[in-house]
Amino acid sequence: MEPSPLVKVASSLLVLLLASSGCIALDDASLLSDLPRRPDGPAPFHALRGPDFGDSSMASPLRLVIDTEDEWQDFWRDFMKGSGEDPDPPGVHFGERFVVVASRGRQGSSGPGILIASIAWDGDYTVRVDHTDVRGCAAAAVMTHPLVAVEVDRMGPGAPSVTFAQNATKIRDC
Repeated sequence: MEPSPLVKVASSLLVLLLASSGCIALDDASLLSDLPRRPDGPAPFHALRGPDFGDSSMASPLRLVIDTEDEWQDFWRDFMKGSGEDPDPPGVHFGERFVVVASRGRQGSSGPGILIASIAWDGDYTVRVDHTDVRGCAAAAVMTHPLVAVEVDRMGPGAPSVTFAQNATKIRDC
């Protein structure tokens, strides 16, 4: 018989209490593997950059999950390359959050865009990406690199498992 969620929470809290008092050592991650995860549903997120930040060196489309500070620093350095700027990346507390990046790569006008429409959680994350474009208005004939980066709340223990789903292109009228 599977223990109830209350029993799992109580036993996890007992392990943490014993560890903090020095009675046991927490060198075995399996002791914490039964910590409860959040219920299925939307995963909270907010934009770090975007939705259509255009001056970057991201020439190819990409979908990326960044789970550590080192990965974030490396990405930011590549992202800002060629922009003529060198700002620090936005701060992210990677113990509680991770970063998702989506880019359309190099585009030949200012019309195309990209955004994260939603992120669902059911034990894994599903990131819904919208491509946007304009119809019936003049878009500047300039090279752009639409990109969005969002910070996502961790909904469960361990490294995030993320699947990207592409929605149909949404056309914006002028």
